[in-house]
Amino acid sequence: MGGKRQHRRRVLESCVTGARDLAYRSGNSVALKSFYRDWRIMWELQKQIRIYIAAKRPDDRAHWADSLVLDGFDVTAFASADDLWNRFQARPARIVMTERRFEFGLSGLDLVNHVRSRQPWPYVYVVVMSSMNRMEEIEQGLEAGVDDYLLKPFNPVQLRARALVGLRWLSYLDSLQEGEAATGQGS
Repeated sequence: MGGKRQHRRRVLESCVTGARDLAYRSGNSVALKSFYRDWRIMWELQKQIRIYIAAKRPDDRAHWADSLVLDGFDVTAFASADDLWNRFQARPARIVMTERRFEFGLSGLDLVNHVRSRQPWPYVYVVVMSSMNRMEEIEQGLEAGVDDYLLKPFNPVQLRARALVGLRWLSYLDSLQEGEAATGQGS
């Protein structure tokens, strides 16, 4: 996995270098500086964010985890919601992605309830992945505390996009929490 991460970083850095050169030639240095700063911040955040994935099928677990590892995330995949919950209690993640249904043990929504019942901070971003697309089932998941719903089948780009949305949301919430702590307004 380390080689894939290094390759991905080299590709991203070459893209940034190309964008920097293009912006320099066009005279748009302000936009370039902002882009480069934001890219570096997101890259550093991704390395710090732990993602847990629970999926029934081994090939789904491997495929989804590999997809996120290539983007620099720290990913651990589990065969069940029970396995994920057991690890989560000992070492929480900031993003949890789970299938909705498992053959045995906790369901994805049970897992969401467990995650939401613990201390509210730091916030955990939860994505449920399911082939069930009936509106009442999606509403039930959102009411249970799911942040995002990803309908199967999906491609790795969609999965990474959801992880990046979660990353931005967590970054925003963390900055609010830090601001409240700095001003003494936190609870």
